[in-house]
Amino acid sequence: MLRSWISPSIAVLIFAVTALLAVHDLVRDRPPNVILLTVESWREDSVLRAHLPHLLLESGPHGVRFTNHRAVSAWTAPNVIALLSGLSPFEQGAHTRGDSVPAALDTVTEEFARDGWRVTGLQSFMNIDLFKNLGLNLELGVDIKHWLARRARDRQPFYLWYHYLGTHLPYQQHFSAGDDLIKPPADGDPDLAARVAAVTTQPVVPDGSIDFLDSDRPWVESAYIGGVRDFDEWFAEFWRFFNRTGLRETTILVVTADHGEELLERGNVGHASTTRAAHLHEEIVRVPLFVWLPPDLLEVPRGSVFTYPTDHNMIAPMLARLAGVTDDTEAVREGGPAWLPPTDEIWTAITSIAGFSEPDPTRVTEFLAAARDGATKVQVRIGDGRIVDVEAWDLDADPDELSPLENNDPRVIALRQHLEGKIAAMRVREDPRRDEKTAAVGDVPRWVQPASGGAISYSDIADAAVLAWTGDAGAKHIVAYEAGSGLLALGGEIEVEGTTYDFGRIGKTYWTTWVVPYGKARFRVRRADAEAGWSDWIELEFVR
Repeated sequence: MLRSWISPSIAVLIFAVTALLAVHDLVRDRPPNVILLTVESWREDSVLRAHLPHLLLESGPHGVRFTNHRAVSAWTAPNVIALLSGLSPFEQGAHTRGDSVPAALDTVTEEFARDGWRVTGLQSFMNIDLFKNLGLNLELGVDIKHWLARRARDRQPFYLWYHYLGTHLPYQQHFSAGDDLIKPPADGDPDLAARVAAVTTQPVVPDGSIDFLDSDRPWVESAYIGGVRDFDEWFAEFWRFFNRTGLRETTILVVTADHGEELLERGNVGHASTTRAAHLHEEIVRVPLFVWLPPDLLEVPRGSVFTYPTDHNMIAPMLARLAGVTDDTEAVREGGPAWLPPTDEIWTAITSIAGFSEPDPTRVTEFLAAARDGATKVQVRIGDGRIVDVEAWDLDADPDELSPLENNDPRVIALRQHLEGKIAAMRVREDPRRDEKTAAVGDVPRWVQPASGGAISYSDIADAAVLAWTGDAGAKHIVAYEAGSGLLALGGEIEVEGTTYDFGRIGKTYWTTWVVPYGKARFRVRRADAEAGWSDWIELEFVR
């Protein structure tokens, strides 16, 4: 009797062990997945237990943290492109809306795609020109956890870029996120009410549009920190899901920011695309970096903290090295794990003055660039390709960058010369129509969706945010747009293959936070080879 019970039990045990070994072999033989999670406008100095208890106490001890990490531009796109491609903003040619990495340049994400990874982005804003030619397969509007749950069962490795937007302006009254957060005074002052409304309701607060006071800084910082705490709650849920699905054992997870955020250190709130008065001071470029690796790749103790300088340009080669996409592992960061490639000794960054919000995206002539070597940091203003102004600081003696060094300091001269070489070789936009021959106008496109202008509410676009027009579905078209007015005015052109432009699934929060404030937008379209063949303008009014 006992023997008859033991034998089946042993058989079941043997089967279970065999199955587990088979799963282990399956995981071991499969290249690691990659998740690059970028957090909007996230400052390094916000990484405190009081603000991010889940990140620092629940998940942080399982990974590696870098506390001296820097972005390489003052706004989202050039930083994300550097993270994905391995190309610095000097090399990309992506300086404002309508720009993109030239198709001829090979990127690290394209290498991943060629080697069999499913390289994917999920959010609607990724469908703009800036993120073209990166090998991204866009699956717009798909929930990140649903997408990852499906991928956890696939044999194909994946590379997912996901961008957390909730820390961007407006800081939507997160004051309830903790009793210790400072609320703005309730004294009935209409000027104060206007300042509070700007920070908590507007997606941009352009330079000069609001006169902030020094006394505003505590509640502005608290409003921002409320959003950071919201991210911590979001990440805690994500981390538990990440572990439950088994992805923790098979996936490289990198969490960093696109850039930091100014919180009235220099009179503004935001960054290049929101203030339209860019700079590269430490509050904009110092950002967090956390890395979690499958156990067999870690090579350093869990919870290790590295303080030496790193930057966004080294993330793509690091991921390629970890995933085995490249065998270039000879160069190693001194004092770091073998998977960490060396960072350039001199950190450099560059940004256009207004980022995505440049008044004329076809002609951007004013930039800011910065370089740092040791404690010395230089920032230069560039006009028409040459340096027109220089500032420099000793970050050890002056971490807030308030007391400039003399420009004839040998350290400043050396860094200025270094930047001059970078600027001289910088890639800028080439006019895509430079060599086009203008064809006969032929049939002018007519709007199909929407067929006419008028008010558009979220319910109208919840299932399909699409522009469509008549014409040759095999031809390339140009969609021109003008949105907002006054300080919120934007305009530009989008190149489209075919006769449909799909914005992807737009969430309600995104609609109310970043679309409705622009009020109105109008569009017209033409074939790319028929400059005179524009459709009529169609004007849409965005309502809640």
